[in-house]
Amino acid sequence: MSKRAGPRLFFLLNRARQSLFGRLNRETTARLDVTVSQLSALFALGSGAMPTGALARRLELDAGATTRAVARLTAKGLVESRPDPSDGRRRVVQLTEAGAKRREQGVHELTRANALLHEGFSEAEIEVVARFLEHVATLGQSDDDD
Repeated sequence: MSKRAGPRLFFLLNRARQSLFGRLNRETTARLDVTVSQLSALFALGSGAMPTGALARRLELDAGATTRAVARLTAKGLVESRPDPSDGRRRVVQLTEAGAKRREQGVHELTRANALLHEGFSEAEIEVVARFLEHVATLGQSDDDD
């Protein structure tokens, strides 16, 4: 089979991502009142408080999108933002107690979602898919990311 006639992997990856994230977004919004993006921020903050710039880099978002996400999560009482004691120009974001609980609920949602992804596949097949996705993830990294 020529490379041209083979599976359209980029298209299929994009379609799978859109479908999966759409479903997960609907479910997390209904069950947890947070979007997948907001849940990602809660997961990132699970390792501890961090400046908004570090959160933006972790989430691979620009400063404006991160500020809006933090504002939405603050309005829901899931995070709090305060001036950085070492640099008043920066803000530090951390989970509230409610945010930590919501984060834990999110872990259960993702565990359930992962179980759905495994259905109908052997562990050996899942290992091949995981190895492929790890490979794809490294293709997106630049030399500057090291």
